Parts: sequence; C-alpha cells; structure tokens
Amino acid sequence: MNISCQRIYCFLLYFSLLTSCTTNRYIYPDPAVKNKRLNLGLLTPNCILGVIQEGNKMIYDSTASRKAQKRITDLFKETVSQHTSIKEIVTDTASYRKIYQEVFQISSKMRIAKTKSRKQQIVDSCSISKGLDSLMQVNQIDQLVITYQQGFYRTKANYKKQNLKATGVGLLTLGLYIPVPIGSQSLLVSWVIDRNKKALVFSNLKSEEMHPTNMANLKQQVCELYLKFYTGAYSDGVCYPLLLGK
Repeated sequence: MNISCQRIYCFLLYFSLLTSCTTNRYIYPDPAVKNKRLNLGLLTPNCILGVIQEGNKMIYDSTASRKAQKRITDLFKETVSQHTSIKEIVTDTASYRKIYQEVFQISSKMRIAKTKSRKQQIVDSCSISKGLDSLMQVNQIDQLVITYQQGFYRTKANYKKQNLKATGVGLLTLGLYIPVPIGSQSLLVSWVIDRNKKALVFSNLKSEEMHPTNMANLKQQVCELYLKFYTGAYSDGVCYPLLLGK
C-alpha cells in the first residue's frame, strides 16, 4: 500500500476513533465461543509509524512500520493460537483498501452514536460486503481479524532537547506551566468479522505511551486489546489464550 493511502486512513481513523470520549470499546452481540474449533484469519496489519527527529515534525518511518507489522502478526499468533487455528490473509492493494474503508465507516457511525445501545444497533444493522464474505469463504475462516496501528517515537536526541525546552518554559513561568513532551505513542485498533453471523462481532482500541515496536510492551498491548474475547489475564497481568470453541 502506498504512503498516500496510509495517510488517508490515518486521517479517517483519527476523527472516527480518537475524538470519541471513550477509550475502550467492546462490541460482541453473541459470545465468540462456538461448538467447534475456530479458524481465525489475520489480515496483514496496517501499521503507520512516524519518527520525530527535529522539533515536533513527524515523518513516516517505513522500516519501523514493517517491523511493527511483523511483530503484531507474530504476537497475535503467540497470544491466541494455543487453542485455535490462525491463517495469515494477504490481499491485493485494492481489496486491502476496501476492507479498511468498510470497518472505518462502521467506526465513524459508532463515534456519532451517543449511547451504548445505539452503538450496538449500528453494529447489528451493518452487514459485511460480498467481497469480504467471499474472502472469508475462499480462505475457509470463521472470523477475520483486522488490525490497525498508528504511532510515533522521538529519537533520543530529540527527546532530550524537548525536555530541556520544557525545563526552560517552566523556569520562565515560575513552574506554573511545564510542557512534558510525549516520547512515544502506540494506538492499536482491531475489528473482528464473523463469517457465520456476517457481521462485526468485536471492536476495541488501546492507546499507550510506549515505543510502537517494543516487543514486551506490544505483547501486553495485544493481550489487553483482546481481553475477554480471545485472551484472559492472571492477577499479575500475565496473558493467556481463552479456550475458544471448547
């Protein structure tokens, strides 16, 4: 996918999700558990990461984006695959774009809805497209997992410089205002489409101040993203896969 398309998706997601008052969103009309072993399909994650090297100007980092894409794929498999089958789903650019446009449109409608019941009505009334249904049938999967990541990180030199500036501002304002620069951020969003119900059965997002490619932090973020749907967590925070289809 080219960068211009990615920036469009970034723009759409920012307004359809981040402007919402809620930080987490779970949608599942019926439990994910079925009377058979689930076959999950993981669409290639769409990761858009930037790096800040000068001031607060962010530039697209293709290397970090590819790294995050692979790590999210690997972590999802590691976190969920103990009790289920997972297949990586790769599509052409046009189909890939349409899939994200479809889920973004649903998210946009949910953002406008003011109550939880109205959000649920929107989800219940949205049927998946024939193209998406066909993709799931061809690949023989029960559920399609769609993932989007948006994030950034500052270089060490930039973060140090911004902290020095913040200290200067604090001195000038006698400590009344001390701007604290955010060193990094990772927003992870996911949607799950169910082939049998032909509908969206899960939607959630997690946003953390963390390096978007840090393996340990990303693993925890993936676990919390699917908590009580695909994953569970012990009291100490250790993640485990839920026993799906049993």
